[in-house]
Amino acid sequence: MARAVALRPNEVAVLIPRGAALLAAAMQIKEAERARPYVETAVGDFEKAMALQLRQLGGMPTHPKGELFAALAEGWSRLGDAQKSQFYLTRIIADLPDTPYSAAAKARLDNPSAMSRITCLGCHTK
Repeated sequence: MARAVALRPNEVAVLIPRGAALLAAAMQIKEAERARPYVETAVGDFEKAMALQLRQLGGMPTHPKGELFAALAEGWSRLGDAQKSQFYLTRIIADLPDTPYSAAAKARLDNPSAMSRITCLGCHTK
């Protein structure tokens, strides 16, 4: 995955899969310090992907926008930056009202320590 990003550093179709795979892997690692490098890389990939898509964000469908913002909220939370995590959670609520993403963001904001699921909502859960 590192080689793919090195070859195509500005390709959203490369950044998002690596970020998603690393964040998902990190969420399965119990020791936070072992997971940290995965989360740092994932957050960097998602932040860059968002920057590359800034002009399209307004018209982006619910699933990709919700997953992007939720991944950033999850990643920043796991890196210990509650302020950045809350920024993305509130953005989900504002930009994606009446969606599973908004409900998940509200639940996380109401009880951050519960670490309720906020990612993989569009096609992996019912």
